[in-house]
Amino acid sequence: MKATFKTKELLDKLSKITRAIPNKPKLPIAKYIQLDVNKYTNIIAWDTTNYSVSTIEAIEYDCKFTITIPLVRTILGLLWKQREKLVTIEVINDTTAHIYTDRSKTTVEIIDNSLFPVMPDVGNIDNIIEINQNELFNGLKKAINMVAKDGLRPVMEGILFDVKTNKITFVSSNSVCLSKYEASANSKKESEFVINKNTAKLLMDVVDKNKHDNLSIYYNEHYAVFSIGKNGVVEYLIIANLILGNYPNYQAVIPTDLLNRFEVNRERFIDAIKQIKYYTPENKLMKLKISKNYIELNAEDVERDIEQSVNIECKSNTECVIGFNCDYLLKVLNNYDSENIEFEFEGYYTNILSKEDKNLYMLLMQMIVDDYEGR
Repeated sequence: MKATFKTKELLDKLSKITRAIPNKPKLPIAKYIQLDVNKYTNIIAWDTTNYSVSTIEAIEYDCKFTITIPLVRTILGLLWKQREKLVTIEVINDTTAHIYTDRSKTTVEIIDNSLFPVMPDVGNIDNIIEINQNELFNGLKKAINMVAKDGLRPVMEGILFDVKTNKITFVSSNSVCLSKYEASANSKKESEFVINKNTAKLLMDVVDKNKHDNLSIYYNEHYAVFSIGKNGVVEYLIIANLILGNYPNYQAVIPTDLLNRFEVNRERFIDAIKQIKYYTPENKLMKLKISKNYIELNAEDVERDIEQSVNIECKSNTECVIGFNCDYLLKVLNNYDSENIEFEFEGYYTNILSKEDKNLYMLLMQMIVDDYEGR
């Protein structure tokens, strides 16, 4: 029993559907993949969060068969070195298979197919969303870095899909900041669900961020199924376990009518923060002394007896001193692509907006600064 594939295509599919699996998974079976060989062969990967299926066309095969093999570095290394050639997978006996090109060969073990997890029974799914790949990628990209690490509230460790009939709002939040991104989509029903961070990583690998082709999301209260393909052929099928629980009302924490404002060039602001980041204390506090036409960024670590400040231009309607965690502020600024960023703030709340990226909204909590004037 053997089948032949284009090496470059096989490497691409394997890399994408297994990239989100950790190097040392909690369950050893997650190190294995299953190949259901046919004209259109299914490559199946599994972890505790996702069941992933990728489809690849076989150049030739002598019969239909299924094998379960470990995805070890030697396989990926062989495919990478010979990626412009054809690769053949041949079953030698019940416990051994050869994977080879015309120049290289490696031997792998085969395990009993029954040991590999079966595709979950997702039950009835009548909720469907249509969204293009570019919009899904952008929504996940804007949200993924703001996901909390909160073992007490599992829903905060995921990304909320707030589904309306004409859009999806992607939301993530931790104790310091919140990200909200709106993307166009079509749905017959309004609802919401939360996907795991690993699912988001996997989806960002398999969707084409440069394509505007639609993909389908089918979901119920336990699962979300992401179907990605073209010309009637499903290239990737991701079955994701949803995080159960109610996501907090994120709209309730978004402040409105904040009176203090300043606008700054994003790239210059990022460069200035990087210049003084080394001088911040252990809690990463960076002070911003805001004037009408410039901001003085200041970092001081008393224990190391070091201090640094940098000035950049801005447009402001107030004069005051505020403070941020410089690491979180950099994450927020890097989430935008626009030239200028506008900050609206009052008390300890700060809205961060862009006239160019109107679909993205960020909320960042300030840090306590002793010399804040008039907080």
